[in-house]
Amino acid sequence: VFSVNLKRTLACSSVSQIGFILTGVSMQCILGEHNSLAAWGTVLHMVNHSLFKLVLFMSAGAIYMKCHQLDLNKIRGFGRRKPLLMLIFLSGALGIGGIPLFSGYISKTLLHESIVEYIDLLAETGQSILLMKGVEWIFLFSGGLTVAYMTKLFAAIFLETNNDAALQAHYDSLRPSMNAASALALGVPALLFPVFGSLPGITMQRIAELSQGFMNASSPAHAIHWFSPTNLKGAAISVAVGAAVYFGFIRTVLLRKNTEGTDEYVNIWPEKLDIEDAIYRPLCTLLARLSVSFSSIFAYFGDKIFPAAAAFLALLVGRTASSLPDWIVSAFRKTLLRPIPVPKENPADREPGSLTADIPLPENITSILGNFSYGLLLFGIGLAVTLLFLVFSN
Repeated sequence: VFSVNLKRTLACSSVSQIGFILTGVSMQCILGEHNSLAAWGTVLHMVNHSLFKLVLFMSAGAIYMKCHQLDLNKIRGFGRRKPLLMLIFLSGALGIGGIPLFSGYISKTLLHESIVEYIDLLAETGQSILLMKGVEWIFLFSGGLTVAYMTKLFAAIFLETNNDAALQAHYDSLRPSMNAASALALGVPALLFPVFGSLPGITMQRIAELSQGFMNASSPAHAIHWFSPTNLKGAAISVAVGAAVYFGFIRTVLLRKNTEGTDEYVNIWPEKLDIEDAIYRPLCTLLARLSVSFSSIFAYFGDKIFPAAAAFLALLVGRTASSLPDWIVSAFRKTLLRPIPVPKENPADREPGSLTADIPLPENITSILGNFSYGLLLFGIGLAVTLLFLVFSN
């Protein structure tokens, strides 16, 4: 809501929408066998969000390729005379805002109704519903903030006029804002949002049913009335919150007069309270350093200790495997087997020209041939241990 950077706003919006998805995952766990609405809402919002951000981020890319700017004050008014880009961005904004007749309304309604369903279950069993009521209102208020910041982006880019008249004239002269391939790639998903949102029973419900087995979801106990007054009420609350935040806060507090007497968007969020710089970056930096330190320690000990241990283990196992058959045969000879006398060969019985006629055989040739297979076994075990070392060292 505070950001004046188009890309940053959409990036933070992704974090927000993933929060909605995780809410659905949580409700699946809480509801157990009654998790159908939560499971459907989770999957559908995953699908919706991927398409929303495809449209919105690529639209932002189309704007950046022409303006080479992302600051709202500098790209303000860029889309005033670009109806195709305006409709595409508007469809994405209405979809992610959960406006009825757009696909985001369907997935957010299912997630909201899963919270309401759990509240009803708590009430039926006489348990406190205060905490879950708070969760419901946080959910609806967060949806309202989505409406507010998407309204801010759309109004700034497509409805308002840039403070620099010459720059506005330049923006108005830029046509088209994207080529045919880009327009097709953005236009098709943007067209799906109202189609999915208007015909959820034959579109989005089919998608949800396909994922039902994977999500281990139960079947809904009753038919879903997508546009019932109860479901529309949740969307209406979020839209009302969004309108209040936009007109009561963004237009009055975040849009201020500058020294030249023209209004511009400002970010009044204190830098010291920036969550990214205060928490996320230091935490990620610390985790990265710890990861490098532990990796170095493991690599050191792995290089020094594990290869020697692996070589010793391979030798020990290989020697044992090589000697084991001899031990078994020896044990059988001493217990169950009787030695079989081998008749001495008469040189006169050999056929003339035989390859072995006059070649003396070494005394240990039988031992060498008999242990060749065990040598292969030794090699195989050593190779397996080496592969295990490579796996764990990486």
